[in-house]
Amino acid sequence: MASPSAAGDSSAQLTIASNPSRSGACLRLSDEAVQFDPASSVSRVFFDNANEQLFSIRSGGVTGVVVKGPTEERSCSFTMDDKGEILSVKLSPDQAVMAIQRSRKSVEFMNRPQDLLAAEGMTAGGGNDRPVEYSQACKAKTASVIGFAWTGFGNDIIFVTDQSVELYEVQPQRKCLRYIKLYTMQVNWFIYQPRTCYLLVSSGILGNVLHPIFFSGPGMCTRHSKFEVDLPVVPKPPKLCLLDRDVSLCKIYGKSRVVVLRHRGTPASGQSGAAEIVVYTIDGGMPPRKTNILKLDVSGRFAINLIDNLIIVHHQSSKTSQIFDIFLEGSLETNIQYHSPIVPPSEISCKGDHELYSANWVVFQPNIIIDAKMGLLWRLHIDLDRLSQDFENPDRLIEFLLQRKDNRGVILRSIKRIILSTPPLSKISLIMSEIANLDNISEDLVCHVFTPLVEKLDQSYLFSVLVEHLRTRETIGDLLRDLMVSSLVKRNKFYQLHQFLQYHILGDSKPLAAQLLDLAPEYAPAQQLALDMLYRVGGSQEETIETLLSKGKVISALKVVQFQGNQDTVSARKFLEAAKQTGDPATFYSVYRFFVQRNINLRGNVMFPKGEMCQQYVTHYKSLFGECPDVASDEKAEL
Repeated sequence: MASPSAAGDSSAQLTIASNPSRSGACLRLSDEAVQFDPASSVSRVFFDNANEQLFSIRSGGVTGVVVKGPTEERSCSFTMDDKGEILSVKLSPDQAVMAIQRSRKSVEFMNRPQDLLAAEGMTAGGGNDRPVEYSQACKAKTASVIGFAWTGFGNDIIFVTDQSVELYEVQPQRKCLRYIKLYTMQVNWFIYQPRTCYLLVSSGILGNVLHPIFFSGPGMCTRHSKFEVDLPVVPKPPKLCLLDRDVSLCKIYGKSRVVVLRHRGTPASGQSGAAEIVVYTIDGGMPPRKTNILKLDVSGRFAINLIDNLIIVHHQSSKTSQIFDIFLEGSLETNIQYHSPIVPPSEISCKGDHELYSANWVVFQPNIIIDAKMGLLWRLHIDLDRLSQDFENPDRLIEFLLQRKDNRGVILRSIKRIILSTPPLSKISLIMSEIANLDNISEDLVCHVFTPLVEKLDQSYLFSVLVEHLRTRETIGDLLRDLMVSSLVKRNKFYQLHQFLQYHILGDSKPLAAQLLDLAPEYAPAQQLALDMLYRVGGSQEETIETLLSKGKVISALKVVQFQGNQDTVSARKFLEAAKQTGDPATFYSVYRFFVQRNINLRGNVMFPKGEMCQQYVTHYKSLFGECPDVASDEKAEL
């Protein structure tokens, strides 16, 4: 198992070896692996990290090339003339030009290699329409080309030789390259990471002097200050000891970082000790600073992936992986944060019977794992739900989850799990403060956390949790307000409800006023609280009544009418129809009797005037309750 190690060339050829293993938890390989011809004596495999394309090249008379990319548009296959061993191959970002390195002196180019499929039929008939190849030699005749990389800006390409870094623009129409810039320096190896736009070049006898070169656009690059990577052991005599396989370029939390695996001892040195990972942060033109150290507590062979700003470190001999988050504050020593894994080391899980942590694994950023011997390519994924359950420091869990993509569901599930464990309210307060700025979080908490816990938790504790959440809100939503009022009413905490309303903690709304009116039979002051609230909410009496009627609060609407002193003039038909629509016989009975009493008060009898058109409601009342006693006696009196 290793990170790519072909002199820093991200289309490193994949080689092979052997070892065994089984499944895991927080980390898993993609269910479907990309399959390709395994590396062998007749087949070579290259991976271009920039385009995430895998090249399987079979030689013998003609060279067969199969390109497998992340999409169908970036996948193709063709044949070309066998002109010798291929050291590296990559397609340009727009897939229009293929660059091939066959020697240490030059790089060859071919326009639209996909056209070779169509050209094969024509050449069989004697045509000469095969794509034309052209080449570019490095500037210094004594130099050797270590590798090349497309910058990702237009058709710009970098040649890295053992003496310099050369920048060119490929001009496909003219079938040539335009020279742009050259930096002279001794070079051991290089890494180019298009996600950071940085080229990192190693120089010096030990290989620990690193030169960052930043690419900002077509034809534009800047050489930043070099820096030295600390080495735990310096061999005698001095020799190259910092290798490209131990260095990664990553973008973590929006900043470009150089991640260096540091082995604290080697068998040759007679020393041993746990390895560690040192993170250098690149900050503009200033030399990169050592900002973080990840404590691995094991030694041996490692490989690194980066997923969702998390550094994943794979350890071959223990067949486990460690996960680090440099966002979470570690222990501070001399301005450097020291970090431990956020969960215990665990094994990767995999669908199918595959050897995990194989010596044949080659790892690429951000989350690519390739088994060159088996001919399989996977993407590594994180199971946030499982990780959250195994989190080493539960007090930091929500802080951690807030930095993850697609985090809403797992945050809600984690909060629900935490509340179920009934921690001190101080911890709940901290969590509610951390999530306060999430969009629509209050509605989600009520629907997915608080309401499902109503039957599972002590109600007084749950209400305290609701209060802690309310403290973080500038305004209270209807769902949260309804749940809090319901909780207080269920426990007959009317005095506490009165205080919450009196000091406007629950805010004002017409639906809440309607709830309070309904509560009046159990708690008499609720009616006055409701009417005061309706007055503060504003709007006409008619608006208030319509709001209550639309929510089926017919009795409450009549109470508003009585409070305003308009019971003698309102339409009986409107209220009787609303009462009928509720489907509740008790509500209809109360409303009907209210207006019967009004008829008696106004006209001295129970009959509805013909102009009010209420005969259908009289009939409905009779169908439910029979003859109204008052009506019956009235009719007898008339007779």
